[in-house]
Amino acid sequence: HLSIRRQRQMCIRDRYSEVERDVLCASIDLAASSPAFRTASIVSHSIFRNGSKATTYRAIRSLEEKGILKSTEIDGKHLLYLVID
Repeated sequence: HLSIRRQRQMCIRDRYSEVERDVLCASIDLAASSPAFRTASIVSHSIFRNGSKATTYRAIRSLEEKGILKSTEIDGKHLLYLVID
């Protein structure tokens, strides 16, 4: 049980950059309240208090390219949601 959990943690750490992991954490936090959320909500999340907005946007785009985040349009608003396998 614990070894499987550790392997998953290692896989996440090796697969994603630090900023991508932060975007993923912020996305999980936001998805707990609403399945779809705005990109600006990720960028303004407290985890990025001292971070570069440009770097955060690049990490969001990277996670979209990797298929972890998907974009959709609801009521004319561009929103993101997590893709969970």
